[in-house]
Amino acid sequence: MDIFEAIEGETPFLHSHNLRETVQTDDIDEFVKQADKALSIFREAENSYKSSLSKYTIADLLY
Repeated sequence: MDIFEAIEGETPFLHSHNLRETVQTDDIDEFVKQADKALSIFREAENSYKSSLSKYTIADLLY
């Protein structure tokens, strides 16, 4: 995880650009619901890969 954070930083992988505020749709509530669902899925995936990476050290990569 140290190498990953050194390269990628510690900020979240996904950044919301508030697209929901500029989209024109007849059902904004449904759009917001689906956008929130997508963000939640990506955050869950990010937490999963970070959890997996945290189990390894730099030494594990070298030896």
